[in-house]
Amino acid sequence: MARDMTLFVDKKSTTAYLITSSEDNAVMHINELTSNYTSFTGKWKPIFQGRYMEAPTIFQRGEKYYFIGSGRTAWETNYFPYAQSGIG
Repeated sequence: MARDMTLFVDKKSTTAYLITSSEDNAVMHINELTSNYTSFTGKWKPIFQGRYMEAPTIFQRGEKYYFIGSGRTAWETNYFPYAQSGIG
């Protein structure tokens, strides 16, 4: 079951991705969308397996991509996991 989700469109390739927390928030999934954003291409990748996160967001600044999530504690204070990646 997909829970929290966000949409990210890569500025350089114009490819869109739906990022979802899944499996009781234990895994994030990055799902590639078709060019009209209405269906999946079948390409997907699990990330942060076993990390239990929700509220994903991805953005690009310069040549780097950033991911920010939230620890799974509902409205309680928690850590915010993040990651960054260069293009390539």
